[in-house]
Amino acid sequence: MGSFETVAQRWRNISVLTVGTLGAVLTLAIAVRAARFAELLGMKRPASLWASTAGYSLSCALLPGGIGELTLPFYLKAHGMTVSQGLTVAVIGRLADIIISTVFVLPLLPALTGTSKTVVCAASIATGALMAATVLFTYRKSEGARIGLLTLPFWHRIKLVMAPVLATVRSLSWQKLIRVALWTMAWKLLNAVMYWQFARSLHMDIRFPQVFNALILYSLLMILPVPSIAGFGTSEAGWMLALRSQGTSLSQAFVAGLTFHAGNLLLLTLLGGLPMLRLFFRAEPNLANQLRAAYFGKKRQRKGDVS
Repeated sequence: MGSFETVAQRWRNISVLTVGTLGAVLTLAIAVRAARFAELLGMKRPASLWASTAGYSLSCALLPGGIGELTLPFYLKAHGMTVSQGLTVAVIGRLADIIISTVFVLPLLPALTGTSKTVVCAASIATGALMAATVLFTYRKSEGARIGLLTLPFWHRIKLVMAPVLATVRSLSWQKLIRVALWTMAWKLLNAVMYWQFARSLHMDIRFPQVFNALILYSLLMILPVPSIAGFGTSEAGWMLALRSQGTSLSQAFVAGLTFHAGNLLLLTLLGGLPMLRLFFRAEPNLANQLRAAYFGKKRQRKGDVS
């Protein structure tokens, strides 16, 4: 495995022009992510969401255990969105990422697991059937029945988050769902281009399909909310596992994983640092307090209705 000194030496060979090119690719990727948010929110000017999306992306990269996802309502509040709308968009966006990643990773299963293509085909059909059943369940059942069956003992607590999510999903047309899926795929492709350019700048023999497949696997590995400061440790481990599965040597996987994580964090800081600082210096109530007040307020209201 390469040493940190070797990695630092390689980083010194990255030119300013290369960093600028990588920053331009990430800027476009953030614009695509902002367009997906605008699609879900029904906004006609996605460009107005760019700065908020950049700050949100940096928050997700810095805060441990998936906490960064909860900052989206703060960023969207400046655009007139409520906490409920912000959480709904964050949840739907995360679900879109998982679904698209799952679709892309299914063809890789024979090489990753050693199983036959017949088994993978059956798994793909079962996954598609499960997704179709979930869609029908979401669209056909009443809101109370859907949430009640999915969350049984925790219905009242989870309803606060799940109800607006399901209501928003039901309100989306098939055309809008397709556009959200296309924006999600474009977001992943642009990120893969950025990471591939990172590998090329280090003169590493890693092809674009390897980087793209590794990114898909990495995104699925990172679903688990493992606490770590700015992702250090867990991100490198995820990249190494993903790259090793694509035939990359251990030393190259180490160098690439550390470069991908540190490089992405640096570029996100340059692009999203100012919007994030504006958010933290803005006088706003804490998100957890807002959610707690909304939950207990509704709970008291229900008790009053019963009495």
